Amino acid sequence: MKNQENKRQQIQVINHLNGQKSKLTSQEVFEFCLNMAKKGDAKFQCRVGNCYEFAIGTKKNLKLSMKSYRISAKNGDAVAQYNLAFTLNEGKLLKRNYKKAFQLMKASADQGYPDALSDLGYMYMQGHGVKADFEKASYYYKRAAKKGIARAYYNLGLMARTGEGLRLSEKLSVEYHMKAFVMGFKKSAIELAELFLDKSSSLYDSSRGRYFKRKAS
Repeated sequence: MKNQENKRQQIQVINHLNGQKSKLTSQEVFEFCLNMAKKGDAKFQCRVGNCYEFAIGTKKNLKLSMKSYRISAKNGDAVAQYNLAFTLNEGKLLKRNYKKAFQLMKASADQGYPDALSDLGYMYMQGHGVKADFEKASYYYKRAAKKGIARAYYNLGLMARTGEGLRLSEKLSVEYHMKAFVMGFKKSAIELAELFLDKSSSLYDSSRGRYFKRKAS
């Protein structure tokens, strides 16, 4: 009975954190996460970090948020590993450290976390924390795209247009950018407009070019 009740509460907590309907108050959510975190649950250690970061049931405390993410990441949680890697890449809340960010991003990506797959592709493309490698970048972008990450399709579109990491193909670039655009990634509309308005291209189509130019504005 206790296990069933615990599972029901977990569902309510997760719903609350995801912005869905929940019977629990924010304070109850935080207390439940904290209790589970103290028992060594890595996912809830990460969720305690979420609570501190976004002031869910407790005061906003970025220092405690980062501490919770570190504990969770050390215990193997992919989301916490990604959150820390992103923060180390950004260099605002924590001092920028591309090498450490790459290690954490790779650990998260190895577990199949979609955002980490995409961001790892970007780190390989930019040479952040690792030697630049466009083929590896495209590999991780493709994996992220299959998991529904629009910006991965966008970056694949860029690579297909330049021929770095992928075969040079404007047609392939359009295909990738169209997928990103349909998913709501507005920056791909800019690329599509440029591709269709390029008079030197075999894909030149002024009406489609104007359409995407309007969508990009």
